[in-house]
Amino acid sequence: MNKFNKRKISNLIKITGPFLMIDNIVSLKKNEIICEKKNLKKEWFYKHHLKGNPIMPGVLQEEAMLQAAMVLIYLDNKNKKYEFMLFKTNSTFLLNIKGAVTCKIYSKINKTKNNFISISSHINVNNKTTSTGNFVLIRKKYGKI
Repeated sequence: MNKFNKRKISNLIKITGPFLMIDNIVSLKKNEIICEKKNLKKEWFYKHHLKGNPIMPGVLQEEAMLQAAMVLIYLDNKNKKYEFMLFKTNSTFLLNIKGAVTCKIYSKINKTKNNFISISSHINVNNKTTSTGNFVLIRKKYGKI
């Protein structure tokens, strides 16, 4: 596996700055990926979310799971001419993510049918599952509605 740093990941999925929720790729298989996000105590979202008891917002956990899935999808060259829209989401948040921790983000493509892609994901911190997500994406050509 080629080493993917934040810059390469950012260029691939077209997300930059503090909204990029993936630092690197740990493992890559045909339909599965494991990525990492190292949360620091000074993360921007800790400063603004639930002052006094800062945690990583659930919507950013979903974003991290979806970004991992998008890396997997865009590494398949046939998908580079498409854009993807979130069609359906179902997430569960089991444990708070707080402080300086490493999030391991697992995403798997379960099924592709026509222009729909079904994905399951989860995040682990210290070998404990903190959140899970099941997503369906729609694939469409760039610029088409």
